[in-house]
Parts: sequence; C-alpha cells; structure tokens
Amino acid sequence: LHPVMAITRHTPPPSAVGQACRVPVALGGPVPLSATVTTNDGAGATCTATVDQWQAVCSLTSQNAGVNTLTANYGGDANYTTGSTTIPHTVNPAATTTTLSSNANPAVCGQPIMFTAQVTMQAPGSGTAQGHVTFMQGTTPICENVALVGGQATCTIDTLPASPSGHEIVANYLGGVNGNPSTSDPLMQVVEKAATLTALNAT
Repeated sequence: LHPVMAITRHTPPPSAVGQACRVPVALGGPVPLSATVTTNDGAGATCTATVDQWQAVCSLTSQNAGVNTLTANYGGDANYTTGSTTIPHTVNPAATTTTLSSNANPAVCGQPIMFTAQVTMQAPGSGTAQGHVTFMQGTTPICENVALVGGQATCTIDTLPASPSGHEIVANYLGGVNGNPSTSDPLMQVVEKAATLTALNAT
C-alpha cells in the first residue's frame, strides 16, 4: 500500500530565521500507519515525529532565509511503502538589535579605543547574526564593513581628538543572509586632553 500524505497548515507562515515552525503531516490509508515521518527544509534543518491518529507533527527551525521546500518523508512499515510530500515555506531574515560599547570611556587623546558592536537576533528569531558592521563618528565612517565573528565586530582607533563633551559613535549593522539591518543607540565617547610634563633645565 502507498500512504496518502499532505503537509497541512504549517505555522507560522512565514517564519523568521531561528523561529520554530510547527509542521503537521496528515496521512491516510485503509489501515493505520505506524512508522515515523521525517521533515526537512532542504537547507539542513530536520525534525521527526511518530504517526499518531493519522498525523505526525514536529517542529522545524530553519536557519536559512528564503523560500524553502518542506519535504515530509514517511519511513514505511509492514503495511505501507515509503512516501513523501512537499510544500513551499518562506523564511524571512530575523529582526536584529545592535549594541555598542567602548573599552575606554573616557579615554585620553592618542589612546587606542576599541569599540565593540554586538548584533543579536530578536525573538521569535534566533541564531548568530552574519554580515558586516560599519562604525560611524557622526556622519564619518571610522571602520567600514567589519565582518561579524560570533555576532561581534570590533573597531580600534587612536585618532579621535580631545572632546570633553564626547564624540557620537554609532554602529550600523548592514544586514545579512539571516538578519535585517539595525543601528545601535549613539555612544558618547569622551576624549580628554593628554597630560603634559614640562621640564626646566638650569644652565
């Protein structure tokens, strides 16, 4: 016997990268089915469920944005051969939040300052952001297209002039295959004048 299969309403449509999607697979035939159904998105994500009351339901979490193809495969049992069914499913990039910090605030004029941008996925999305960050001082880029590593990007600079009121620094996440663009809140980086030492030589 060959099972009758269909992926019924999968929720949510669309989902976000890293968001769990409930995938119910309805099965039919003249006698009960007893094996498992494995569902994949064609991009590496899989989930497996045992048939219960003519249905197998599992939760699939896709990490790749785009229009994926959900494929449900029935493993077969003593009464039924294997079978499969497919349906398209859209996965959108997740919303992101970018935060910015400084390792020295205030700093002294001429001191290297390292800014760190952390990009995180907003719920219901999850995972590690990919892509690049540009650091800005006002409207001037100070570090451009810095690649994220583990969701972080850094920028080190020692050329900011003295400014007791602070320089406005922001980090712009440019977006990537799995995350939408976002911009940090401004960070006011204070740079103080360097101390000087005057020596007097008597002759």
